[in-house]
Amino acid sequence: MSDQRPAMPPVTDEQIIRTFTFITIGFCGGLVMVLGLGVLVLVPGGVVRAPGLLLGAVLGLVSWFGSQWATSRAPSRSVRSPSLRSGSPAGTLAFRGIVVAEVPALIALIVAIADGADVGSVVVAIPVAIVAIIVNASGPGAMRRHLDLVSD
Repeated sequence: MSDQRPAMPPVTDEQIIRTFTFITIGFCGGLVMVLGLGVLVLVPGGVVRAPGLLLGAVLGLVSWFGSQWATSRAPSRSVRSPSLRSGSPAGTLAFRGIVVAEVPALIALIVAIADGADVGSVVVAIPVAIVAIIVNASGPGAMRRHLDLVSD
């Protein structure tokens, strides 16, 4: 008996896009829950003030432009190894963008919890991070751009 597995058919671009659509929904849903918990439970009676809004705007800009920057270059040759499945380099770009988009939003949550009153950073940074994930990191349009970038 041979231990060889049957060859798997190549993964199509549409399968990769469909898979990352579900991943995007999961990460964005998690951020929506963090927003709800942060505003309603972790910082009870929190108010929105100008310093929090300003911090949220700065963190939102970092999330937006950082995720664009992180996904704008193709991964290194080591990630493009032929032994990996065809969607791996595009997936690497997507997850890189998700991480860079989410970190500022989570920093906003930590700042709001530490402040104990001002939730302005959370109500700005988390929605921007959600949009950055969809548009720049792993939404269908972003995945098409990533696939085009790594197809060279």
